[in-house]
Amino acid sequence: MLFVIRARRARTAVIFRRGPSKQVALVRWHLDGDRFEVGQWLKGRIYERRCDLSPDGERLIYFAATWKGLQSWTAVSRPPSLTALVLWPKGDAWGGGGLFADDRTIQLNHGPRAPERVEGGLPRRMRLQPFGGGGEDWPIYGMRLARDGWTLVQEGGVHKAGGEYEWELDPPLIYEKRGLRMIVRGIGNTNGPWYAIDHEVAGARTLPKTSWADWDDNGDLLWAQDGTLYRNERALVDLKPLTFAARESPPSARRWF
Repeated sequence: MLFVIRARRARTAVIFRRGPSKQVALVRWHLDGDRFEVGQWLKGRIYERRCDLSPDGERLIYFAATWKGLQSWTAVSRPPSLTALVLWPKGDAWGGGGLFADDRTIQLNHGPRAPERVEGGLPRRMRLQPFGGGGEDWPIYGMRLARDGWTLVQEGGVHKAGGEYEWELDPPLIYEKRGLRMIVRGIGNTNGPWYAIDHEVAGARTLPKTSWADWDDNGDLLWAQDGTLYRNERALVDLKPLTFAARESPPSARRWF
């Protein structure tokens, strides 16, 4: 499964490449030239919809869990590294993660108060604000979608399902951005992608079982399907063959600036 977060002011993005289910690789995507830089792996789970990339693309906030020892935590790193510059232990999956209000302001999704425990620290040039702390992927993911130009056009109707997904959405949850629709049909598959998602381009085409899609700044359609990234009709890279490899972060990934 591939999931992408693009920087708001830079021609860069991060890709979460998950598979098997408890192994995640972080890949940096340089959109000018479509170059890909494979970074560090995590033996655990990263909740990609509770993550965010700073507008300049230089820092990533992510929520992760191994459910052993530390259990779960939110951290800030320099992509494509996952080495924590600062880390807030969490201990459960309620909330977690955060957003970047700007390059220097972190909105932490750990509740209304400052967290009692922190490993590492923030330099004076960085600011910390509370985001909230409720929910799981929502409300934080919905706020990020709205910030990045997506509009909610249909609330999903949630029904318990006995099939592939734990919850069936009938009618589906639909967001739209400049004629591109994200259609969420189910949630809760423990043996595959957690979300059942299709994308549609109004009056043009349907992209079934696509884990992510968006418009590039130049108008190109970008999407992820079956472990491969596409630009318009061209396959850019197949990340399925990647396998776990322990990697040290470079010295530059251990500095805030």
